[in-house]
Formats: sequence, C-alpha cells, structure tokens
Amino acid sequence: MKPNKIDFDELDLKCLNDLQIVLDVLSSTGNKIGRIFYPLIDDCDKAIKANLPKNWSIDSNKSYTLQYFPLTSEYDKKVSIETLENELRIESAFYINKAINKKHVNYLWIFFGYHFSSYEDETSSYYYFSTSKNNISDRFEGIINDNEFYKNISKKNTLFELDIVHPERGDKAEGIDVMVKEHNIEKILSGFDFFKNEILIPTLKNIK
Repeated sequence: MKPNKIDFDELDLKCLNDLQIVLDVLSSTGNKIGRIFYPLIDDCDKAIKANLPKNWSIDSNKSYTLQYFPLTSEYDKKVSIETLENELRIESAFYINKAINKKHVNYLWIFFGYHFSSYEDETSSYYYFSTSKNNISDRFEGIINDNEFYKNISKKNTLFELDIVHPERGDKAEGIDVMVKEHNIEKILSGFDFFKNEILIPTLKNIK
C-alpha cells in the first residue's frame, strides 16, 4: 500500500507525545466545572418543582445531568463523533412539558453549562443559563412570555450578556441566554441566581 501524503507536523507530534498531559488537564478541568454545576442542578430542580403549575412535569427521559460533548457541535446525548471539531460543551438540561389527557401540548427547555468553540478568527468561551422553546405554534400553545417580559429583564441586567429571541423581534423561537464570559466562580453563581430569580421562576409562574 502506497503511503499517502499526510505527514505529522511539529504541533501534531507535540500533541501526540504529550497526549496524556493534554487529556489529564482537560478531564480535570472539565470535572471541576462539573463540580461547580452540581449544586446548581439541585437548586434548579427544586425551583422547577416548587413552581410547576398543574399538568406540567419534568420529563426525565429527555432531561440530562452534566453531559460532556467534547470536540463536537452535535446536540445529541449519545454522540458518535465522526469529525473532530474545535468545540466543547458541558451541559445539563431540564425538559418540562404539559400533558392534557396524555397529549403533549406545551413544553420548555432549560439549559445551563459551559461552551467553548474556535473557528477561524472567532473564539467563544462562556458559561450559560438558558430557556428555549423552538416550536411556538398554536399546537404548543404559542409563546410563554411576551416581548415586554424580556425587555424588563434587559433593564434589570447590569452584569451579563444576554441573547434574546422572540417572535415579536422577528424570530421563529422564544428563549434567552444569560452568558458569563469570565472564569470566575462568584460571577458564575451570580449568573445562575439572576437566571433563576429573574427568568426561570417568573417564566414558570407565567406558563399555564
């Protein structure tokens, strides 16, 4: 068999020769991020259960706790990586839904975690706390919060970057991301508190 024209450059060799160190640091740091989020998962679970209205519940089959998505942008709990990418995500999710006579009629995703990606000249690194509803059709009872709700959140916010999507802004989905762009545990916890108290609990009280 003829050798192909692929060759290892200096950086490849350094990575391969130091792979144990690379993986040790990555797993250690990733697991440390996990330890930051574990108590937040419990706090979020309690907040959801304390404020869920009638006919709503947490779907344990779709929800997940601290899934690690290394080197891929695929959003699937059971990822088989075919092509490695410059992306890493450590994420927990609660999927809550409303059922009437066993029929699924409304839902909301609640995400939080850490995201890193680097492509060409753009690098993103942030901790995030989010709510998301992609299907806002009448079949799923439309929007949960009006655009004024998100405007008021923006007015209250002085510390974090927000990314808001809403049909009244011309989007096809409803949701908000609270992003903490510093590796600072106090600010991560502060971001979660802001998310829980100003977004999550009021949203749960608004759903019907």
